[in-house]
Amino acid sequence: MRGGPPGEAGRPSPALSGDELRRLVRGDVLVAGIAAAGALLALAILGAGRLGLLSETAAATVVVALAAVIGVACCFRFGSGPPALWRDRLIVIAPVFLVAAPAIVAVHDLGGGPVVAILSGAAGSAAAVLLGVGLASRRA
Repeated sequence: MRGGPPGEAGRPSPALSGDELRRLVRGDVLVAGIAAAGALLALAILGAGRLGLLSETAAATVVVALAAVIGVACCFRFGSGPPALWRDRLIVIAPVFLVAAPAIVAVHDLGGGPVVAILSGAAGSAAAVLLGVGLASRRA
């Protein structure tokens, strides 16, 4: 049965108390919210570069750096949680895919060439896999 032994239906994991689980969820939501805001900021910076308000190269550099920070922060937060709950904590990874599109465009602006196609395919495939895992975990 998903979520632990049948006698503990109120607890998603036998290893976490209610307070620990609350702390984990609050941290996850905080990281996901800040990272999503960072993804929107990356999109705005990229747009400012396209409109000529900033240098395109400078905007692309900032977007790539911001995407790297978001990716590392989200992956670290996701990986630092209990492995038994990974299927239920995909919200932490979602901002990585929000920032992927502006980052791929920024890498192209910086002269990425074939790297852009590789990153685009990898981001799309990974997002599809995680969406499948998320949907499958809801049905189980």
